[in-house]
Amino acid sequence: TYRGVLARLDMPDGTVRETRLWHLDQEDSRILKIVVYLSDVYDDGGPFEYVRASFSQPRHLAHGSKKRVHNEEAFDLAVPPEGRGAVVGPRGTVGFVDTCRILHRGRVPVSGTRASLFFAYNSRWPMRPSHCGPMFIVDNFKTAAGNLTPRQTAALDFRYYRRFE
Repeated sequence: TYRGVLARLDMPDGTVRETRLWHLDQEDSRILKIVVYLSDVYDDGGPFEYVRASFSQPRHLAHGSKKRVHNEEAFDLAVPPEGRGAVVGPRGTVGFVDTCRILHRGRVPVSGTRASLFFAYNSRWPMRPSHCGPMFIVDNFKTAAGNLTPRQTAALDFRYYRRFE
């Protein structure tokens, strides 16, 4: 199911909170997020950072309902630099990640501003449907899109969410 797109503007304000902490998304067993940079983003610009899939994911360090890592020192011991990756590159760079399976964060920008889009998809029947509502007005989207294929229409089916509206 296509949940929508989130536009982000991350400024070099030095704050470490929410998605700037290492975390796992909890809405479903699989969530595909596609990040698209609208500005050049390099190491000092707050890139999207992740623990490599080939490396052990220290899930035991992620606590609370939002599965955030608050002990950066323990995380650094568990995941050395070679176990991490970052999506860096010029405007137009695209990255794909399963945010339920891979620990990730938006690194705090030191200089520059990261402008990005995050397209989000979850399964047709998510584990936590109350957290997987559309991020847009579905009927307006369908009208604006015009003729959708059956597969595209199926990706906009939010029957699982209607009971939470």
